[in-house]
Amino acid sequence: MATWKPFVQWKTNSGNPIVIHDNTITPQAKALIIKLPFFGFVWNRPVAILVEQNGQQQRLPIIDVTRMALLVLTGAGLTISLVTLLTSLFSNRTRNN
Repeated sequence: MATWKPFVQWKTNSGNPIVIHDNTITPQAKALIIKLPFFGFVWNRPVAILVEQNGQQQRLPIIDVTRMALLVLTGAGLTISLVTLLTSLFSNRTRNN
């Protein structure tokens, strides 16, 4: 009998390490994996770079400015839409009364 894996997985993967002089650099990415019998979807995004130098390891996060800007613009658009809708509803209600 086959075992059921979760349909949705959120994992952090490490790429192949790259050695430059005395530094070892390893990229890290997060992956959202959706598996259904008729459909599959994988979305990757970089999250950090691991740098190992002289036996010390440092994690340098990657900040996705574009994703932040899209979230801010989406939030602003939803807020403006909601305010416009509520203003329209209240102005129509006061006109009818």
